[in-house]
Amino acid sequence: MSEWGEWLYGVIIPALLVEPFIGELCELPVDYKLWTFGGKVQMVQAATDRYSELKCTMFDTNWDRLPVKIAAYPSDPRPIPKPLSLNRMIEAAEIFAEDLPFVRIDFYEVGNVPKFGEMSFYPGAGIDGFDPLDFKLGKLWPKETYAAAARRKLGFRAASGS
Repeated sequence: MSEWGEWLYGVIIPALLVEPFIGELCELPVDYKLWTFGGKVQMVQAATDRYSELKCTMFDTNWDRLPVKIAAYPSDPRPIPKPLSLNRMIEAAEIFAEDLPFVRIDFYEVGNVPKFGEMSFYPGAGIDGFDPLDFKLGKLWPKETYAAAARRKLGFRAASGS
C-alpha cells in the first residue's frame, strides 16, 4: 500500500518501464485527463507546463472551460485549444471505462492523433479538492463498488452480505 492509502499499488510487482518520448522537437504535449464516472466522460483536465509550473484547467466535453480549481494547482489563464482528436479520446475513454465506477484516462495528442497515456483509479491520491465541484463529482460516483462491478462483469453472483 502506498503512503496515501492507495491499496492497488501494493499488489503491483515493481518493474522498470522505459517509454519512447511522446511529443515533437523535445516539447511535451498537453496531458489530457478524461474523468469518467459510470463509463461516461464527465470532464477533461488539460495539464500544461508539466515540467515548469504545472497548471490544470478543467473543461466539459464540449471544451467549455469549467469554473473549477484543483486545490493543488493553478488553472492556466491562457487559451487552450481544443484537441482535434478530442472526440476520438472520449470514444476510447468510454470503451476503456465501460463497467467501471470511476477511472481517469489520460491521452496526449501528437500530430492530431490521440496517444494513450495511462489509467488512474485515484488521481491525486484521491485527496485533491475540486473547488467548487467536490459534492457534484461525488454524486456522479456510481453506487456499485469496483468489486461488485468485477463480479458482475465476470458473471459471479455476490455472496450475501458483500
